[in-house]
Amino acid sequence: MLEEPLKIWIVKDAENLPIETEGRKYRTGMLVNELVSRGHDVTWWATTYSHLRKTTLYPTEKSIDVSEKLRLILLDCGTYQRNLSLARLRHHSAFGANFLRRAKKENAPDLVVSNYPIIEAAVASVKYCREQRNKIPLVMDVRDQWPDTYLEHFPGWFRPLARVLLFRDFWKSRYVFRNCPNLTAMSDAMLEWALERGRRPAAGGDRVFPIGYPEPVDGAEADDFSEEFPYLKEPGLNFIYVGSFGKTYRFESLIEAARLVSNEEGTPFRVILAGDGETYRGLREHVMLPNFHFTGWLDNARLQYLLRNCHVGVVPWASIKGAMPNKVFEYMSHGLAVVSSIEGEFRDLVKQENIGLFYPINDPVALADQLRRIRTESGLVKGFRKNSMTLFRECFAEKMVYSRYADYVEEVAKAGV
Repeated sequence: MLEEPLKIWIVKDAENLPIETEGRKYRTGMLVNELVSRGHDVTWWATTYSHLRKTTLYPTEKSIDVSEKLRLILLDCGTYQRNLSLARLRHHSAFGANFLRRAKKENAPDLVVSNYPIIEAAVASVKYCREQRNKIPLVMDVRDQWPDTYLEHFPGWFRPLARVLLFRDFWKSRYVFRNCPNLTAMSDAMLEWALERGRRPAAGGDRVFPIGYPEPVDGAEADDFSEEFPYLKEPGLNFIYVGSFGKTYRFESLIEAARLVSNEEGTPFRVILAGDGETYRGLREHVMLPNFHFTGWLDNARLQYLLRNCHVGVVPWASIKGAMPNKVFEYMSHGLAVVSSIEGEFRDLVKQENIGLFYPINDPVALADQLRRIRTESGLVKGFRKNSMTLFRECFAEKMVYSRYADYVEEVAKAGV
């Protein structure tokens, strides 16, 4: 830990902010908390629009002193209702442009921690740091493989042309990774992708820090919502999905697999789907299975109650290989077994650490077979859950991960690179 506090800028939109009391902390929020706890002066740049709730927090640009050590600068960049939309692209473009405009009016920081994506904000961060008289050290946290993931929304025959149409975004990604010597990522695969895209070898400033997750509140001290969710106390196993309902997750195999095994012998089970998003309403209207329960968007207290009373977390991932989304760590923090369709690094982790089972995202028969195992093999879930909690505490607990991440930020600032 440095003796003198640093002035640190964080550039990250689309996460819960400290002024939003209902939601939980994500990666940036956990890093900010650790940096502030060390006495650093942190400014978090975001927008006036909540991506998670699709609501406007403030009608115009706003600066908020959350505490003596934490300031928010919220830029007015417009709104959008659909994640895949021109309105969202305009929002991203405005965030990058408005950040550059406002940043030039502020006293320069000692270091900037930016995030990729949003692509335009990452480009703006690189430009800002490079254009200062005394170049400012920049850390770029790689969170997703944009624009590669855009291509998944096009039919296979159109993807070569789509790649040509997206050439500016591919160029921007190369520009960011080639011109930032300090890349961080949540997995080895994500860092390797960024280095390959930047066409440069790994350097001393490139590191991997898993997402991590806060340790949950002890159940004895938490609120009781048993009257709202009475089915959780029924005999059997509770499967849960928590998160957004969009193109990244696909539920058809889960629904069909549950239908295939529902009338077979084995431990009774139910599936709880918690969250909201573009596909949520359609699923809720068309799924008629009696053991499926839809909760909608929940505040953090109710969400934690659900997780404490479930046994298996489901990750019906339908996007890039090598991903490690927030929810896998959230599940592990509550000692849940994991049933996942994520290919690559996380699939290997599930198998090596024996914390759950894998299924191909478009194969409901394979998932049905895994559900049969879970329902009929005595002690299987109990063993998965024990291993899951052990792995979380040893490798992914918030304090452990973000203490190391903050150490690294301080090292980069001290090196001045």
